[in-house]
Amino acid sequence: MRGTRGPDDDKPARHTSRSRGVAESKLRRDGRHCPVCLKALPRIAGKGLARKCTSCEAQPEPARRCARCHEEAIWETNIKAACQACGNHGSKLRVVAGALTEES
Repeated sequence: MRGTRGPDDDKPARHTSRSRGVAESKLRRDGRHCPVCLKALPRIAGKGLARKCTSCEAQPEPARRCARCHEEAIWETNIKAACQACGNHGSKLRVVAGALTEES
């Protein structure tokens, strides 16, 4: 019979996405969201997307390279930074210069 489950019967487990952990990284790299705070970048009429976040005031810094992927895709605020190419984020020191404790 259909629908014969009682209130005490175990419900089937809900599906949890396997990609939930990488969803944040995808938002940082998609070009439509701020890589620092993950808010959507505002649209400018006739020109596309703004190159400065209205929420956290982050903007691209073309002269800086990411410590992880070595691309010039760094967005910075006063204290935070994020790479739009690989999704690396955190303090400016960690993203731009790399962790001081790492040994190569």
